[in-house]
Amino acid sequence: MRKKMMIIERNDDILSILTQIFEEEGYFVTPFSSDKDMLEKVISDKPDVILIDILETSEESTGLCCEIRTVEEIKDIPIIALSTHVKAERIQSICADKLIGKPIDLYELIDVVESQMPPQ
Repeated sequence: MRKKMMIIERNDDILSILTQIFEEEGYFVTPFSSDKDMLEKVISDKPDVILIDILETSEESTGLCCEIRTVEEIKDIPIIALSTHVKAERIQSICADKLIGKPIDLYELIDVVESQMPPQ
């Protein structure tokens, strides 16, 4: 069975590149350019891992990430935050399992995603 991934990235070019890379790595990728109304989609799709672009440590920016952590049936899905924020490490302490700074090192990102995947 293919590994399922959701990518939520505001920059369409980055979203397209990440989608292509992870599809080539064997993932079934569901890409989104906004986190609006995403909680329901995460609950219904139950991906194996979520990549999410988080701009800052504000409640608005980390909202989806924090909401996922409150829903019993999806709270354990690994979340990898992608961010350019100068205090991005705070995002990891708020809600993410791992943090990757931008610009993204693709080899590091692939390794981190693989390390967060549940055993098959």
